[in-house]
Amino acid sequence: MLRRSGEGRTALGPGLDHDGSDAGRADFICGRVGRGRYPEARGPARAVWPSAGEVRRLFGEAEIRAFLEQCKAERGWLDAQAIAQRMGVWEATLLRWAEAGLLIPLVVCGSAYYFDPDTAEAFITGHVFTDEAAEIAGVPVDVVRGWTHQGLLKPVSGPKVDLYYRYLFRRGDVEQLGSGHPPDPLTGNTRMADR
Repeated sequence: MLRRSGEGRTALGPGLDHDGSDAGRADFICGRVGRGRYPEARGPARAVWPSAGEVRRLFGEAEIRAFLEQCKAERGWLDAQAIAQRMGVWEATLLRWAEAGLLIPLVVCGSAYYFDPDTAEAFITGHVFTDEAAEIAGVPVDVVRGWTHQGLLKPVSGPKVDLYYRYLFRRGDVEQLGSGHPPDPLTGNTRMADR
């Protein structure tokens, strides 16, 4: 079953039924993803006659997945595994972030997520973990943790957000706080260079 799921995103539901998807539904995918091209037919042609009397070609899930992989290669799309490896997180973590709306995939086909490389790059460069946040702000990691606990720096992912073991922050939030952050409660210094 095909379904539309979010802005600029096409999803093949939990999985196509064993008979596949009719051409009208496949056309939705091919129009968005394949720019009007269709997957190559494999095996005997299957057809269904809808009430209007039209004959539509059925595409199996394997045909559509292969077609999406071809489109991915042609357009340079990234899958969840590639982005997760680059960020140093598990693929399941990245998929949880996608489900939470932090990173929007172009196409979802069953359990396969495909991302625009520019969107992925913006996400990767626009988010930092605690250690990098400390470097950007010029403070020790413990100060960043303190800001988080005091509510001065709001994580988009982490133990108190989605139970991920590391905090993830928007880079812009860290830079803004780092440029005029409050003094360290232990030393009174505002920048690491002052210590």
